[in-house]
Amino acid sequence: MTILNLDPPSTPLPASAKSPPSPVAAASEVELVLARFRLLASRRAAWLQHLWSQDTAANGNGAVSHAEVAEILADRESPAPEQKCMAAHEPAREWAAEMAEIERALAAVANSRFARLAQIFGLSPADLDLLQACASLAWDPPLARVAAYLHDQASRAYLTESLAARLYGQGRSGLWPAASALFGWELVRVRESDPGEPRALECDPQIRDWLRGHPVLDASLAGFVRPQPPRPPLTHWPVDACAGWLEQVLRDDPSV
Repeated sequence: MTILNLDPPSTPLPASAKSPPSPVAAASEVELVLARFRLLASRRAAWLQHLWSQDTAANGNGAVSHAEVAEILADRESPAPEQKCMAAHEPAREWAAEMAEIERALAAVANSRFARLAQIFGLSPADLDLLQACASLAWDPPLARVAAYLHDQASRAYLTESLAARLYGQGRSGLWPAASALFGWELVRVRESDPGEPRALECDPQIRDWLRGHPVLDASLAGFVRPQPPRPPLTHWPVDACAGWLEQVLRDDPSV
């Protein structure tokens, strides 16, 4: 059995795509989140293209080859070699600089909707990464094709926990337990796939639209409710009298 070298290769990694334009001047939080996802996907694609360029495992008959087993057991696709190679990859260093700009810009967004959700639901930074990934695919559907490419599986044109984990530096499979507020409140929905396939993760449609500033009515309420215009304020509201009455009631009977 061939023992594969896990050190960074001497041959250069391919630049899978030119670096996207600098997102520093992006006008919205949505554009920054999308730019962040694209940069992370570019870096991941460059690493995978390098691995595939050295691939000796394909045999075309659908069987698991000796070479493929050797590559899996040698753990070529683990996060550590990827990080080591990316540190020496010139386009990846440029992407890292752009990433730092994006993250500074995201941190400076006034009235951030992601930050508001994090505060309301107690989301961790890892939770926000997953929500941003799901939102990115929901806002820009062609990115599902990118997900299929990064899965190396055309049928997986959706986000999975393992892909999100590798993109956002969360290890092999992520840190998102079933008890996470993302799933408990269905900010992120889980959709079962075909037998043997990983589950798909999707952004809730209302959250998707609210995050980009276009809140819509839940489909289950359509036809039953409608927005109500503001009513003119009352000319007089006896706040002091009501407060005094409530105070007296509670004093007389605290069990109320």
